[in-house]
Amino acid sequence: MGNKSGDGMIRLDDYKDVYFTYLKADIEGDEVSMLDGAEELMKSSIKQVLVCTYHKPNDQARVVRKLREKGMNCYINPGFVLYDVCNSSKPYVRHAVVYGSRAIDEPKKRY
Repeated sequence: MGNKSGDGMIRLDDYKDVYFTYLKADIEGDEVSMLDGAEELMKSSIKQVLVCTYHKPNDQARVVRKLREKGMNCYINPGFVLYDVCNSSKPYVRHAVVYGSRAIDEPKKRY
């Protein structure tokens, strides 16, 4: 997943003919790039997202900013994850998940 198609990457906007309402992403640090490649879907159909944010130091702030730019309310899961990058000498602790949502239209009444 990414912000462009080609070289083994795909954009979510390449699937704009498919109606997605929920997006869950844990793609090893490419979550922000994936959100950049989902501009049209984020405007049209996606109502809720769950994005992992523990791979890179600034992921949480960048993901929250991207989701808010797309009109979503954000909630940072209060839990943490202990993350060890390639058996480094010093693992670190980060918030693991950001949830985003936009108001969901009320269902139409049936008579």
